[in-house]
Amino acid sequence: MSESKRPDDDDSVETIPVERRHAPRGTIPGLVAEILEGDPLASQSLEVEDVGLESFFLVGPAAAGCAPASTFRLRLRLEGKTQECRVGCVRVEHQSRTGAVMRLLPDQDEAREFLEQILQPSVVPPGWR
Repeated sequence: MSESKRPDDDDSVETIPVERRHAPRGTIPGLVAEILEGDPLASQSLEVEDVGLESFFLVGPAAAGCAPASTFRLRLRLEGKTQECRVGCVRVEHQSRTGAVMRLLPDQDEAREFLEQILQPSVVPPGWR
């Protein structure tokens, strides 16, 4: 009988590092971004998906029209709570979803606290990872 090998014991297989996300992340139903300043999105309200502590995804063709590195001032709104913040467009996607990834600018500590509060229910207890 031959000795069995696990796939990770095979030296001929190239391994690729996997990004491990330890910070909470998820979709928050009802979270909307009202764009206060910044073309081409000014005066629009867009659905927000894939929320993290530093970034989120604005859904829709209007968001996909953003130029990477452009900045916006917006108001995040959820169940009567609001938080204004400044963000930069990091990436635009057209497939498999349409929209743009926005990242909080460095001086947006209050907005980070707001995102942390709304993500709190999705935190995985230590030891469950």
